[in-house]
Amino acid sequence: MKFKHVLPACLLIAVALVTCKTEEKRPVPKPVPVVPVAVVPPPKPVLSFSQPRYGAADMDWMTIHPDTLAYFLHGAPFTTYNYSITGGKGLLHHGLQAAEGQFTTDSTGAYAWNCLSLADYKDGDLTLTVVNTRQPADSFATRTVKEQYVIRNYRDFLAMGRHAKTSGHKVAYTQACDFAFPDTTFRDCPVPVKFGSSYNGKGHTISNLTIYAPYRRRGTTDVALFDTLDKDAVLKNVRLVLSARGIRNANVNAYTAGLATVHYGTIRNCSVKGTIRFADSSGMAGGLVAEAQHARIIGSSFTGRLEGNKVAGIVGNMQYTEVDMCYANFAAKSNGMIAGILGFTYLGDTTGQATAVRNCFVHFSKLEGAAAPKAGAIATDDFQNRETLLVSNCYSNGPMETAGSTTYTTLDELNLAIGTVTVTTDDAQSNAPPHDKPFRANRNINKAPLLWWQ
Repeated sequence: MKFKHVLPACLLIAVALVTCKTEEKRPVPKPVPVVPVAVVPPPKPVLSFSQPRYGAADMDWMTIHPDTLAYFLHGAPFTTYNYSITGGKGLLHHGLQAAEGQFTTDSTGAYAWNCLSLADYKDGDLTLTVVNTRQPADSFATRTVKEQYVIRNYRDFLAMGRHAKTSGHKVAYTQACDFAFPDTTFRDCPVPVKFGSSYNGKGHTISNLTIYAPYRRRGTTDVALFDTLDKDAVLKNVRLVLSARGIRNANVNAYTAGLATVHYGTIRNCSVKGTIRFADSSGMAGGLVAEAQHARIIGSSFTGRLEGNKVAGIVGNMQYTEVDMCYANFAAKSNGMIAGILGFTYLGDTTGQATAVRNCFVHFSKLEGAAAPKAGAIATDDFQNRETLLVSNCYSNGPMETAGSTTYTTLDELNLAIGTVTVTTDDAQSNAPPHDKPFRANRNINKAPLLWWQ
């Protein structure tokens, strides 16, 4: 009886042991890691001008093309904001209104300002401010710089000419750095209008200028950096360096020059280097200016080469104009007339200002052509020059002597003589030479003297 109960019990124990062993071999499931859900914050509102700087070229472009001036992103959708643009230096003129108004964002909270002009503001920092009309604390601001009258590259310079054509306002342009024109041949003046503002080159260089005016059967083309400098124009501290091809003009009765074809204003402390050529027998070429009337040319120079029927180192012809503290150092080729400083003057009455050339010198590095034997500081074969022109304290190495001009032979003689020249200036705008001496000896004794600022 006892064995009957023992056997089933043993079987139960064995089965239990096998079951426990089997359960021990089952893999224990690993806990599933909890992945945190990233909460992406909404993008912050962005207010920005489309450019960090608006120069003359940018301003010119915007007058024609409806580009985006500024944009606002990620604001409150379908919300009205007030905006305003303030200038650190204010507006150009009294009576102008600052840009301000309201706008409503779209479904994404965005808005863009198109066709909004900055032309009424003075150059300097500009600030665009945006304020939520319902929540004034919800406001944003951004800044840019307007430099419409600061010239940093050739695009700005060309835009200056286009602006001068459409604007009647007289402004002051300044050149901030050296710049070069691209390898492009201009068919006309880079500034082909009557320029009545001021341009201060600040001693920086404008280089690689090439102009070629091809022959026109009808009409003519006068060429120089500027077409005309008006009576209020002031061009100062400009250093123009032409390209290897220089300036060429194939037209009849044309004016050709380095700085301006016609000049009524003031040129001060400027220089031109390069070659200027023209083909017509009736035209006139000047190293700086072709024609000047009621004008002034002070402390300026031309260095290079002139070719044409009538050439003059500084100015071709003039009336009621003063040339003072200037020099021309150039090679000349002509069959008509070669003048170191001035070609000829117009006859005029005694009521006008003086027509005078003072404290100047010319150094002809080479003379060619039928006009070479008569080359001098002033063209002496014109009656007008003898009757209306005052020449004093000038020097020339040309074969033809001129009243008021001293002839020298060597550069040593010139350096010695020119070093004694002293001037008296009462012009408050003039950058007066130190110790009233406008010329200084060149470091290379085999070269002509220089102006005090060169």
